[in-house]
Amino acid sequence: MINLEYLICQYQADDISLAIKSHRNRNQNPAFEISEDGIWRFTGLQMGREDEMEEDVRANHLDFYIGMDDLASQIDEFPETDAAPVGLVDGLRIPINSIRPGGKSINWSGPVTRVEVSDISINIPPYRLRQNEDDQIILNIDREFSRYPITSGSSQTKREIHFGIEHNFNVSRAGTIRIPRIEFTLGENEYAEVIEALRNSVDFHLNL
Repeated sequence: MINLEYLICQYQADDISLAIKSHRNRNQNPAFEISEDGIWRFTGLQMGREDEMEEDVRANHLDFYIGMDDLASQIDEFPETDAAPVGLVDGLRIPINSIRPGGKSINWSGPVTRVEVSDISINIPPYRLRQNEDDQIILNIDREFSRYPITSGSSQTKREIHFGIEHNFNVSRAGTIRIPRIEFTLGENEYAEVIEALRNSVDFHLNL
């Protein structure tokens, strides 16, 4: 289980805006685990207040964050792999002085990696968000600065890793959906790329 600092998953369309919003500081304890078949499943999910929608900006997105000291202390809990890293997908993004659609200002520090996600499934009650086969799913990972010091044991840092997915989901409404759920799948080579990039980021952080 990899413990996170913060997670937001938001569905915005027309006049609808719903969010899963979990924060460690509120004892909601967002986290994820990675199965043997490459599925990332999230726990500690709570329905929360959505971000403000500015002008005509709408975005269905998943963003989650982990402090660099927390990542360093948990990096060995990520599953090992013998697969070869796949390399970057679709180039890197340099979002300096920009605002994440439907989200907050980006205090960007540097790129980590970008890989393709093979499948994604999200429930934001009462909506079901599923993969749109006509739209590529990209997991973007970069380094950012938190707006407040993140405590890990006896240390504090504002440095964090951001994971983000935006996708043109197929969305349906189902009144039977009562519990929030998030999971996505990485192929073995894409996972190898991610874990190599995260280990490199930890090494960089510890040698600052």
